[in-house]
Amino acid sequence: MALTLTPEQESRLQAYAATKQQPIEIVLDELIPPPPIETGERLQTGKELIASLRAKGLLGSYGDPNIDSVELARRIRREAEQRVNDNA
Repeated sequence: MALTLTPEQESRLQAYAATKQQPIEIVLDELIPPPPIETGERLQTGKELIASLRAKGLLGSYGDPNIDSVELARRIRREAEQRVNDNA
């Protein structure tokens, strides 16, 4: 693909890349977002999104719906402390 830039746009892009100390290709990758991932789902409401995320295991509390956030944080902390102690 080829992009046509005005001389002013090209100068601004080069200047921006220089301030970032990156090649123009890298700067363009940062500026142009990747295409959205198509999952085939067409979610209409927030409720549908939450249900979908829960069904995929991407939302919840480690598989235990009865645990509250404070207890979950305690469990995560204990697990992290155990990992630190195992490495000592």
